[in-house]
Amino acid sequence: MVQDVFLSLFVDGGKALRAWDPARGMSLDGFVGMLAQHQAISILRNGRTSPWRDEPTETAALDALGETTLTPESVAISREKLQLLLDRVRETLSPRGLELFQRIVVDGEPPESLVAATGMTRDAIYQWKSRFARKLKELAEELETPGVSDPAIGSRTDQGDNQDPQGPEV
Repeated sequence: MVQDVFLSLFVDGGKALRAWDPARGMSLDGFVGMLAQHQAISILRNGRTSPWRDEPTETAALDALGETTLTPESVAISREKLQLLLDRVRETLSPRGLELFQRIVVDGEPPESLVAATGMTRDAIYQWKSRFARKLKELAEELETPGVSDPAIGSRTDQGDNQDPQGPEV
């Protein structure tokens, strides 16, 4: 919006700025401020250029989303679930998989640096990333299953993903 306002001051050879007349009693700073305010209001009123073009959400729909404030209990429960998930990931991944999991998922290392550091192809990196996403979803669903609170319950390791020498060994 700042750039749009700034641009509006110089449109048509600075026509808006050339309209300033010190004899009318307004300083240049005040005049530019007034023009900027009018342009900003115009942008916000115009539905096409407004940065807030989203449709309003009904109150009932917002209420249905539930309370969004974090309580100490919800934070503790979330941490426990994440720790269980991480424990399950450590149980199911190979050492190479754990190293790549740390670099891809936890550290968010870009694929270009992983290609250079590991010698793997970009496609292999993306394959690992995709399999990590699937594995995390699968393990999270497994942990949400009633009665499965111990990470040792229902432990499994996938077999058959080791055919590609550069591909994931999940």
